[in-house]
Amino acid sequence: MASLTEEAIINKLADHVNAIVGIEKAYGFAQNPDNLSSAQLPAMMFFSNFTSGQRAHHNMWGNSFTVQGILFVVERGARGATLNFLENAAIPFGMKVRQKFQDSTVIQNMLSLGVATTKTFLVSGNYGTHPLLNHGGIEYIGWVFTWEFFEVN
Repeated sequence: MASLTEEAIINKLADHVNAIVGIEKAYGFAQNPDNLSSAQLPAMMFFSNFTSGQRAHHNMWGNSFTVQGILFVVERGARGATLNFLENAAIPFGMKVRQKFQDSTVIQNMLSLGVATTKTFLVSGNYGTHPLLNHGGIEYIGWVFTWEFFEVN
């Protein structure tokens, strides 16, 4: 029986992201706001999907979860839309997130999500203006981070 849930993954990620200096808020499972004000930035929202595959014989499964964390740093039109100011605000978060999620203590904590969790890691980070960096009709500069989680049961 599967023990790892999207809710547990997203809430654990939000806890760790909220500990990163400079990030105002990482929203937990089903808590994403309809709109963001500049006082709420930088803010991260999470979205997930999964794939399942049968292992060995019936009722043995391998589940893979992919979670995207979208970090909205600053509105694209802010600060006179002067790109170097916007980039200076956004670029440092790539390293901050990478350092946080490449820490052995954080990885061990993430592996405690479920009894069958076998792998958990930050896969990628994409900086810039991305189609996912639009929220409430506003374009943002920020990051799209991807994590993968695996469980076998």
